[in-house]
Amino acid sequence: MTYMTGNAKLIAAAGLGLLAVFYVLQKKSLLAGAVAGAVGVAADAGAGAVLGVGDVFGVPRTDAAKCAQAKADGSILMQSLYCTAGEFGSSMWQAAKNAPTQAVLTIGDTIGVPRTNETECQKAQREGRTWDASFACPAGSFLSYVFS
Repeated sequence: MTYMTGNAKLIAAAGLGLLAVFYVLQKKSLLAGAVAGAVGVAADAGAGAVLGVGDVFGVPRTDAAKCAQAKADGSILMQSLYCTAGEFGSSMWQAAKNAPTQAVLTIGDTIGVPRTNETECQKAQREGRTWDASFACPAGSFLSYVFS
């Protein structure tokens, strides 16, 4: 017959004690609250660590009002400082999508091509002013007018 050693008895007693605590917490519906509390504490500690590191390096904390102002001003640098990561990413995505259009408009403004004015385009087409339509119409509309 084999008997338990001193260490085995201690481990068994600790295991039984842990099971008893688990049973009591579960019985009292406290286990879910305890787990949720532990997760909340871990999340808060992680957020606090991130904010603390940011404070050490001089990174300002997010600020909704300053973020909105930076978006209105079109300042990418200020958005990177005051907006949340999701808001900043969304702004960058929109800027990337609009970059080709902005480039064409900027080049057109620089060389003196007037901005597209749909009403002026339609008027030039109706009056048969092809030269004026070439400046007033978007490329697709002008080409379909010329080749129709």
